[in-house]
Amino acid sequence: MKRKGNLYKDICNIENIEYVCDKIFKTCKNKEKVYKWESIRDVLVVKIYNDLNNRNYKFGKYYKFIIYEPKKRVIMAMDMYDKLVNHLVSEYILLPSIIPGLIDSNVASRVGKGTSYGIRLYYKYRNIYDSKYGKDNYYLLKMDISKFFDSINHDILKKKLKTRIKDKDALNILDIIIDSTDTGIPIGANTSQLFAIFYLDEVDKYIKEDLKIKCYIRYQDDMLLIHKDKEYLKYCLDKIRVMLEKLGMTLNNKTKIYKSNENINFIGVRKNKKYSNISRTRKKYKRKLKEYDEGLISLNSLISSKMNYVNRKVGVKL
Repeated sequence: MKRKGNLYKDICNIENIEYVCDKIFKTCKNKEKVYKWESIRDVLVVKIYNDLNNRNYKFGKYYKFIIYEPKKRVIMAMDMYDKLVNHLVSEYILLPSIIPGLIDSNVASRVGKGTSYGIRLYYKYRNIYDSKYGKDNYYLLKMDISKFFDSINHDILKKKLKTRIKDKDALNILDIIIDSTDTGIPIGANTSQLFAIFYLDEVDKYIKEDLKIKCYIRYQDDMLLIHKDKEYLKYCLDKIRVMLEKLGMTLNNKTKIYKSNENINFIGVRKNKKYSNISRTRKKYKRKLKEYDEGLISLNSLISSKMNYVNRKVGVKL
């Protein structure tokens, strides 16, 4: 894929900064926070414009706190200045440079995809294999990466970005954002979501093109391969494990090969295409709504969670 250049100028555009600023203020439901920042909106826009044009941008600091549902995680939130720059970089540098090259079944954090699209793919692939081999005669390899965001290696990520981007200023500001943490990338940032779906792109393509797995889905660190031959999936698992180790990642104990008639939970869908517990999905959506109100997740992430809840409540049409 041809590398993208001339990207940095788009985050130095006053109209683009105003657009992102207004978009964040409009979608943030924390009215007290919005009122505070709207009162100095023009000052904030000018500061970002000057800092970016003069190449003076420096990342501030994170505000750390812990959540315990669905599991214990350290969340790192930015102040509004860094949040706006983060959205600018996502919108005008990362989206045009990395999204076009991703495979279709890499479904997280992308417009028109998310969990609802992943579920439709899951249904489609299960139907294909049910019809071709029978409901009890094929296998599913479900892989889960341990501490995915924390395991993303800065140097490897930077090298990967250079294969898609040739604009030195754009790469420099990406380096600043990546190096804002000592290790890994922070959960919740817009750039982190895009880094995460991009980081395993070569693994996705290896699975589809070299291992010839036609029915494959990835939602961030959750990966699913479907094949008629259990031994071949064991072979695939060994090969993928080696690739992941080179990227600084390991699979956790949730990784397993299932027979098609066994119980499996992938992005909320269980055995025989039945949905997982609706009350748990409802709680997860309410938690996402709170995180969105606090500015910790993007609107796309909230919409994806909402669609996931609705789909489990009313069912997804095939």
